[in-house]
Amino acid sequence: MQLKSTSTATTPHKSNLSFSLQQKDPTMSSTQTPQTLTTTCHCATIKITFPYPTQPLTECLCSICRRYAGLWTYVAPQDVKIEGGPTDVYMWQDNDIEFHRCRKCGCATHSLPAHEGTRQLVTVNCRMLEKEALGKLEIVRINETN
Repeated sequence: MQLKSTSTATTPHKSNLSFSLQQKDPTMSSTQTPQTLTTTCHCATIKITFPYPTQPLTECLCSICRRYAGLWTYVAPQDVKIEGGPTDVYMWQDNDIEFHRCRKCGCATHSLPAHEGTRQLVTVNCRMLEKEALGKLEIVRINETN
């Protein structure tokens, strides 16, 4: 797993992070790229399938993400499939972001904007991936102070 550190004053959940790097599985040939990844919470109640990330995963160090151990990828709502039982939702500060967690095991699985009209991205917590899949993805650290 590669880790790059960067400093920014923008909260990643409220901005459009843009990277030009496309990370590929080094064990695959140059003509193969996995199309999707699937992650589950610890008890496997919540299952999320999403496209293989083309940007580094974001390790946000804001007060909430640091506590959730969030390692985020950003996915268009039409490209993510969330299956399983209902989740518990936590919102903080201005109630703009819904943080979802499994009701059974408590793992933070994903987040999304609280208001329907602003749901341009679903944020998937890639810490729920198996170690082998996670180890093949690049990570960028966002230094936050809130």
